[in-house]
Amino acid sequence: MPFDMDSPILHIGKRSGVGLGRLAFIWAQDPEPIRKLHIDHPVDSLTEVVISDEYDQLYTLRDFLDMVDDCQEIRYSIGETFL
Repeated sequence: MPFDMDSPILHIGKRSGVGLGRLAFIWAQDPEPIRKLHIDHPVDSLTEVVISDEYDQLYTLRDFLDMVDDCQEIRYSIGETFL
């Protein structure tokens, strides 16, 4: 059975523009386990590339969390399919 690449099970979330230079991030999974990985493994989260976004941009966990924290709007779509 092929993977459904739009399945929220495979996605952490999605970044998007909301106008006027503002960025939003939509969490597809509970963010706490992701943030806990950074706390539990601070050195690895600075050096290992572990996340690829929908534009094939690669992130370490720390870079990813910095990007999310820089977004002006945070939304949650846990269990929903991205369109």
